[in-house]
Amino acid sequence: MKTAITAILIMAGNGAAFAQTPPEFIPAAPICWLAGLEFSPGATARASNTVMVCGTDGTWANSKDDAAGCIKEGKLSNTQSLEGVSNNKAVSVECQADGTWKNVPIGTPK
Repeated sequence: MKTAITAILIMAGNGAAFAQTPPEFIPAAPICWLAGLEFSPGATARASNTVMVCGTDGTWANSKDDAAGCIKEGKLSNTQSLEGVSNNKAVSVECQADGTWKNVPIGTPK
């Protein structure tokens, strides 16, 4: 019993035995926000009257690239995707490369 107590006291006296290295701090990646959605740096989306790109600092800047998609009712849809229009069974909307929606009569071939 004395041996076990002595070993515990020796270990308790030696702080290195219980020392832990703190985990390395990894900063959060910057995020750009638009219409309640978060975008990573490099992502493109239509904001205001133009396509913008999310910067590495978390801010939006003008872009000449196409939009990654279109935002409708809080969700991002891919370009060329079709979405229904509420209360209108004759028309859908199609996401365009510039991030806008275009009315498309249902049954119209692409």
